[in-house]
Amino acid sequence: MFVAVTASAAGYTAVTATSQLTYPVLMLTSASAATLSGPAVVNATLRVSLANMVPTDATFSYVWFHGSGSTATQIAGATESAYVVKPTDLGYPITVVVTMSASGYLTSVYTSNTSDVVR
Repeated sequence: MFVAVTASAAGYTAVTATSQLTYPVLMLTSASAATLSGPAVVNATLRVSLANMVPTDATFSYVWFHGSGSTATQIAGATESAYVVKPTDLGYPITVVVTMSASGYLTSVYTSNTSDVVR
């Protein structure tokens, strides 16, 4: 694939410039959204999963939050696919943002569903 651009103006000869060959942009994809599961209860474990990732060798990073919308706060040290609910989470719903990356692909970001309010 390449890009061709033509510049023209009255009284001037049109000029076309062509880029070098480019490669298609590949997106990381998942057949499902980031799905949060487990009870929103102190000391319980919440887990996030994505199904049917392409490519299968993608790497993941996780950032967990308590609260919702603009008031959500990142949970310090919560960077794995599972999170043990803490007493400091009481009264807040939990979400996680999953970032997928792989060589040769654009990075993709998925936000999980929101848990119930922690009790």
